[in-house]
Amino acid sequence: MNLVRYRNAIVVAVVATYLLLNYGMQVVKIPPGRYGVPVGELCLVFALVFCRHRFVLPLFASTGVFWAFGAWWFLGAMHLIRAVPEHGFWAFRDASQLIESGFLYLGFCLSVSEITRLKRWVPWFLAVAVLYGLTYPVREPLQALSPLIQTSSGREAFLFFSYISSSTLLVLASFMLIMYAAQVGLRERFLLIVLAALLLSFTVYAYQQRTIYLQIASLVLLSAALNARFRRLLPVIFGSFVVVLAVFPYLGINLQSRLGIDAGLGFIGNHLLAIAGIGSEGLEGAAGGVGQRLGWWYSIYLKVSASWFTGLFGLGYGQPLIDFIGHGVVVREPHNSIVTAFGRTGILGLLAWFVAHAYLAVTWITTYRYAVRNAHATSITFLKWVLFYSALIWVFSLGEDAFEKPYNAIPYYFLWGCVLKTRIAQKYTALSSPEPALKNNQTSLAATL
Repeated sequence: MNLVRYRNAIVVAVVATYLLLNYGMQVVKIPPGRYGVPVGELCLVFALVFCRHRFVLPLFASTGVFWAFGAWWFLGAMHLIRAVPEHGFWAFRDASQLIESGFLYLGFCLSVSEITRLKRWVPWFLAVAVLYGLTYPVREPLQALSPLIQTSSGREAFLFFSYISSSTLLVLASFMLIMYAAQVGLRERFLLIVLAALLLSFTVYAYQQRTIYLQIASLVLLSAALNARFRRLLPVIFGSFVVVLAVFPYLGINLQSRLGIDAGLGFIGNHLLAIAGIGSEGLEGAAGGVGQRLGWWYSIYLKVSASWFTGLFGLGYGQPLIDFIGHGVVVREPHNSIVTAFGRTGILGLLAWFVAHAYLAVTWITTYRYAVRNAHATSITFLKWVLFYSALIWVFSLGEDAFEKPYNAIPYYFLWGCVLKTRIAQKYTALSSPEPALKNNQTSLAATL
């Protein structure tokens, strides 16, 4: 294995570990302790040192990504440079998404053959993630076996069995099963739909997170938009899900749920009401959190709008956006990544961030249409996986600081880098021609693909 492949293998391993172990991997630093450098950032620096920028960078720039992300990167970098002398480590902490968006480039650095292997490994990774997520009910004895890692705030965290993003991967795996069910025979289709319904029911009842309902709704809409057969099967899928939800509590499974509330359709109804801030027995805290978040967001709006400068450019990095302490730790973010982007970088930064992601969305549509036209089944499945995962992260970001968490941001940007590289490969394939005028350009391009 040459140095480039060795580097790429390390990058993929780091991304997969962040995705699976979530918070446990986020707090791993070198050297260990409060002020070590996170593994993700070390991996980013290591990989950038050994990248063949002379070949990759022009190709990366040709995608238009610099135009799309340039304003956001520039504004964020100026804020970071300004904040480091005063706030030091915490400036880097608050700029984590800006830094970790560099994984967009690392995903692009993978060769087409490496991305093809990655596509084949996705189902196996999801299978491992599902098995990992299913251990949630027995998390306490498992956590007792896990090494402890010191966080930047001085607390200790479990390296394994944190499960913070496990529900997202379980929902993702469920919908990938449903999408696959639309392509197989009647008997296999029924089994896959029931299996997906069981997995979703387990996720709803065990993890008891309000965001899960919104995530499921978002993937239903995306699946219906992408697949006509899914639209025809939607009544069957919905009916199966409701039936399994009703039956699941009587299967005798001790879920040891997050909130400690017994599973049942009544719980789901009350939990949905909690999204609107309507409390019920056992869900008073969940309902109260809605008003608390709204208060945080309004306070940030007042701070940012205090002057024209902060209104345009935000409050910058290094200082907590809210005045709240939970479990003895300062809570720095307002549990909404969009509000965080507005608070840190103002109207201009928020607009630039949206434009950058809109560019990624347009790239996905173009890449997906090409894959469908040319019947590239593996690429179609991979692109759906990226889209579904991204939608889950975006929904999660509405009530949590999703993009400020490395175990979300690192896989997110890395996967989109792979999409950009896939699009470049498609362009190269479409331009392939025996005409002499194209041969020299194709040879240099092929070397980087």
